[in-house]
Amino acid sequence: MNNDVTLDNQSGRIHVKFIGPKGGIGPAEIARYMEERRTHEAANGTINRELAVLGRMLRLAYENGKLVRMPVIRKLSEGISTAGLLRTGAV
Repeated sequence: MNNDVTLDNQSGRIHVKFIGPKGGIGPAEIARYMEERRTHEAANGTINRELAVLGRMLRLAYENGKLVRMPVIRKLSEGISTAGLLRTGAV
């Protein structure tokens, strides 16, 4: 069985491919996807947003009886964003 979660570099879209009656996405497929994204130098925050979309898709499948159980999707740690913070004396 071949189950893949990949990113189309041309369109930036996530592709999920299930082949076979027992196909599914588990921790190994999610880890493989994360490693693939890291090789393309995607930031941890970007990967986390993509995993959030994947998680939402899987939750909808689960709620509609298309998925037997939800896989655990662990997020990557992200750096602290300082984009919205004021610096001392900036006002």
